[in-house]
Amino acid sequence: MKKAQSVMEYCVMVLAIVIAILAMRIYIQRSMQGRFKELADSLGKQHDPALAMSSSNVDYDSLVKTETKTERDPTDNKLYTITTTTTDHDTVTTNAAHEVEY
Repeated sequence: MKKAQSVMEYCVMVLAIVIAILAMRIYIQRSMQGRFKELADSLGKQHDPALAMSSSNVDYDSLVKTETKTERDPTDNKLYTITTTTTDHDTVTTNAAHEVEY
């Protein structure tokens, strides 16, 4: 009789611990998610390929090479165009920013 009561007491104790852990699961999960977000925020601004736009164009002439590259910065909604013109003697780079609406 004493042995059965001991086994029953251990089962009730284990059950109470399991219920406590299950009840605290959501708090543990939110704590871990908060820590991951804190770590991600400490890394700085993240790149989102869905928001980025980039294109590049290269034109060749017999003596002149012109390369135009356009990128969109999602933080300030501006298109940045960089044009590089190269000849036998010179390289000229121009930068331009254009406001766009999304």
